[in-house]
Amino acid sequence: MTLPHTVALSRLTAAPLVSPNFEALISIRPQLLQNCEDLPPYLLLPEVERLLMAAPNRHAAIIFNLLWQTGARINELLALNFDDIELLHGHDDGMMITLRTLKQRTGNNQKPQRGRPKRGLKREVGVWCPKLRHEIIEYKRTFKRSNDKPLLVNPQTKQPWSAQMVRNWFKEAASALEQQGQALPIDVSPHVLRHSYAIHLLLHHVDINTIKENLGHRSLKSTEVYTTIWKSERYYNLRNVPFRSALTTS
Repeated sequence: MTLPHTVALSRLTAAPLVSPNFEALISIRPQLLQNCEDLPPYLLLPEVERLLMAAPNRHAAIIFNLLWQTGARINELLALNFDDIELLHGHDDGMMITLRTLKQRTGNNQKPQRGRPKRGLKREVGVWCPKLRHEIIEYKRTFKRSNDKPLLVNPQTKQPWSAQMVRNWFKEAASALEQQGQALPIDVSPHVLRHSYAIHLLLHHVDINTIKENLGHRSLKSTEVYTTIWKSERYYNLRNVPFRSALTTS
């Protein structure tokens, strides 16, 4: 089962929703990524839609959608309990998702640790997607997840899905799209969706401080790397400005 895409935007900080020219933005992306060293690889909405629809199973579909709509790091997402999700009523069926901000946790052996972060700053990210909200409720009911237990769990092992398994699902989805003649232009991963989320919010004029808070960045400098995307908009806006030149030749 796959979930249709929806756009998660802050209703309080976003400008009126006007769809960017994604075709133009896609065409100029290779030049931007080549010339702007700090700009990370990203997908744009039409490409993300294809990826979400190619999720290989129900678990992958929910994880892909949550990554896309929260900008979470993969370890933050896999640590979610159901009680980290506040279901809002009377607000277009939205949700507030509490993420424990953690770039990477390591144990004594310096290897990434799994499970729920014990400490760290928390942040709340609004998601406005009735279909995803409904699917999370049904997912909890189907797999009998307690409020205080990890939500995204392998039903066979009863353990949280590993980040590697999620990365394998991304490869599987990308391979399926390639076989269908709809190959994505970059290698996809959970972190690519995080970058894509940030770019998507910028393109819809969500203020950069909101994006910083949603991503869990300590410094605004970490968020500002995404603003290079505005170069593409400046390039294409100039195409619509009429100039008239009266040239003379001798």
